[in-house]
This record gives sequence, C-alpha cells and structure tokens, in this order.
Amino acid sequence: QILFVIDTTSSMTNYISSLKPSIIQLSRLLLLLGTNIKIGIIEYKDHSDRMPIRWIGFCDPITQMDNINMFIKDIYEYE
Repeated sequence: QILFVIDTTSSMTNYISSLKPSIIQLSRLLLLLGTNIKIGIIEYKDHSDRMPIRWIGFCDPITQMDNINMFIKDIYEYE
C-alpha cells in the first residue's frame, strides 16, 4: 500500500500543481505494471478550513483509476 499525505495549506500552493500530475502518473504506471498495490490519498488543510481533512481509502489502480483521478483533480490549495 502507498499512502500520499498532501499538505494543501497556503504555503504549498506552488507544489500542489506539480504534485497532482505526478501522483496520476505513478498511479498509471502501477496500473500498467499490473501490481497488487493499493493507493490512498489524504489531503489536509488548516484546522479553520471548512473541511480540514479529506481522504480517499486505499484504491486499486486497476479497478478504481477513475476514483483516484477524480480525487486528485479536486485537490486544491488553501483558500
């Protein structure tokens, strides 16, 4: 299992835009390799944010690639 924990507070804005495509590429690589690895993602913000923690449970890139892509697409930096 691989778990990505992503800091999406305001100081990380520049890094988030670079990180999102990297996670998608890694997920696709695992899909192509046919590995038995599951991917989980946790996104966290400041406590004052309306949704300070958001996560997707461990997903199989072979059968749940759409879920992984949608979650990553919805990651945004602190507003």
